[in-house]
Amino acid sequence: MWSRISAERIADIGPEIINAKLRRGGLMQAEYLDACAILTRKDRDMGRAIAFFSHQQIWERLLGLTGKTLTDC
Repeated sequence: MWSRISAERIADIGPEIINAKLRRGGLMQAEYLDACAILTRKDRDMGRAIAFFSHQQIWERLLGLTGKTLTDC
């Protein structure tokens, strides 16, 4: 399932592009891993990672930085 989500939604962007949600290892992947852990009843605490990326995404949107490079900021 993750391979399909990754192929359709996750962008292979470099670290210079700001996007907390749709990057490899970002919010969407953390939420997916958390959901898998809940379904399989494994003890993986993704709460801190999800909270971090959620806050980063909120600030990106508030400041209008999503998709911009670090040099554009």
